[in-house]
Amino acid sequence: MQIDVYDFDGTIYDGDCTVDFWLYCIRHRPWILYLLPFQGFCFLMLTLKIFSGTRAKGLFLRYLRHIPVNDEWMRRFYERKKHKLMPWFKPEKNALPTVIISASPQFIVEALCINFNVKTIIGTRCDIKKGAILGKNCKREEKIRRLHELYDTPVIRRMYTDSLKNDRPLLLLAKERYLVKNRQVVVISG
Repeated sequence: MQIDVYDFDGTIYDGDCTVDFWLYCIRHRPWILYLLPFQGFCFLMLTLKIFSGTRAKGLFLRYLRHIPVNDEWMRRFYERKKHKLMPWFKPEKNALPTVIISASPQFIVEALCINFNVKTIIGTRCDIKKGAILGKNCKREEKIRRLHELYDTPVIRRMYTDSLKNDRPLLLLAKERYLVKNRQVVVISG
């Protein structure tokens, strides 16, 4: 099956939606800042390569235990951040299936993509009530593994990303490769 694949943060979304969601939550529940020293410690452990990205992100997301992540909360978040979605991203109804794949929590990406014609969104799985990651952080090779969970033998026609390093495994599988920098799409040759 042929598909078009898009990274999310920095590609379709101008910024990092995980950070934006955390800041949105702080704005509406400022008392969760009591977790900031713990989150800073996790970031330090990640920087020192003592914690894996999956472990650090999982611990960082503990704040979700204190947030009413429901349809209304996510709708309001979408309304505040929809301006950060790239205007060039307009999946066509009758085109190849579009897959968005991201290291960000899947529930955040799904909320931001609600008005797009995208049936498949793959992101880091989270248990929102526990504030924890389920499985691995959906990054690099994990993106390919997760893609293969849904499609036995996907053929990637086009791949869009903002990071040649992080999405290299997917880019190598794509027939056409595109880099998004400064909100502009450029073709990657070779």
